[in-house]
Amino acid sequence: MANASIAKWIVDNCQGVGVNETGRRVAKKFGGEGNSRITSLKPRGSLRSLLKIAGEGDNTVWKLSR
Repeated sequence: MANASIAKWIVDNCQGVGVNETGRRVAKKFGGEGNSRITSLKPRGSLRSLLKIAGEGDNTVWKLSR
């Protein structure tokens, strides 16, 4: 459940923000290490399985996968 809430927060708050910066923002908001949050946003990561991503950097678009 926590990951679903974090994924929704990412969609609502991280449009136009790349994976690395999004990971740092998630760590700041929800706790944890920035590097582990970044890893969770990469392919096969726990958060990434809940998200679809298009583009990169300033053109990143986050959407919920379900």
